[in-house]
Amino acid sequence: MSLIAQEAKEKSEDAHLIIASGGNAGYAAACAAKAVGIPCTVFLPAGLSPRFLDNLRKEGAEVVVGGKDFSEAFAKAQEAVAEDDKRYVYT
Repeated sequence: MSLIAQEAKEKSEDAHLIIASGGNAGYAAACAAKAVGIPCTVFLPAGLSPRFLDNLRKEGAEVVVGGKDFSEAFAKAQEAVAEDDKRYVYT
């Protein structure tokens, strides 16, 4: 995940890492984005623990809970990427 965050930053200093995740991959993305100094938004399905969501926020991620399952969270992540070409999505 660190390599993906670094590649996103190399493509644009305004890079914004976006990921749809069921949990752990989102946390890895948040940590990697923080390490290279780019913002990260993690789209998650409903039902994850508040403690986990707080941990993502502590790593600097914007947390978006949307949808009842991963496929709905992924669709929302895709919509966010389509709004701004400086954003980079990892699936």
